[in-house]
Amino acid sequence: MIDHVQGLREEIDRIRAVVDDLDAPVPSCPDWRVRDLLHHLGSVYRTFRRVAEEGWMERPPAPASEDRPQADDDGIVAWTDQQAELLVRALERLDPSAPRWNFSPGPQVGAFIPRRMHHESVLHRRDLEGASGRTGRIDEPVAIDGVLEYLQVYLPRSGRWEGEAGVFHTDVTDGPTFELELARDRLPVVHATPGQQPDAVVAGDAESLLLAWWDRTPLTSVLQDGDPDWVQEVRRFART
Repeated sequence: MIDHVQGLREEIDRIRAVVDDLDAPVPSCPDWRVRDLLHHLGSVYRTFRRVAEEGWMERPPAPASEDRPQADDDGIVAWTDQQAELLVRALERLDPSAPRWNFSPGPQVGAFIPRRMHHESVLHRRDLEGASGRTGRIDEPVAIDGVLEYLQVYLPRSGRWEGEAGVFHTDVTDGPTFELELARDRLPVVHATPGQQPDAVVAGDAESLLLAWWDRTPLTSVLQDGDPDWVQEVRRFART
């Protein structure tokens, strides 16, 4: 079982270590510089720290402009670092079963937050490494859970499927196969074990699959079987 709070701590340390040129472009996040990505991360950390700490059962209101620096402000690194520390402290005290808002179709409980914040940090740490010309790795168990979280959270978040019905398998090399069932006018359904013949299969190591689902590389680059146009339609459906 993954300790997401500990994983978040480790990713925050890695993010600190990789931040260098604040004005460097982030190749995997078009139109963002490093400072824009830090502004995003600090804002996300702040939102979910408030949910964890204050018991929100809806999305907290956006902060007033004077309560959050702009990306171009000199203090953006220190502010993001502060938000990260406050988030970790809040999660250390959070009861995973306590009622808390989240944007998934699943249980509205505290356990969502450390998992989501861990994976948010993993992905953006990789983005920041790309901005500095470095290449990091994502631990396989974390990448596998990240793929499952993407399918469980982001695809259903997009609403009812309006495209061609089908079954989509994500096959992790020497690991699990996750089954995505898409039926017209229904929310996508994810099964942790396959039970149906797939219409499309993406396959590869866990990290490659995670980066492909998150559109850091084309999903069709890991396509093993199926119609590429349908696969792209599925990928476009997800809100990220």
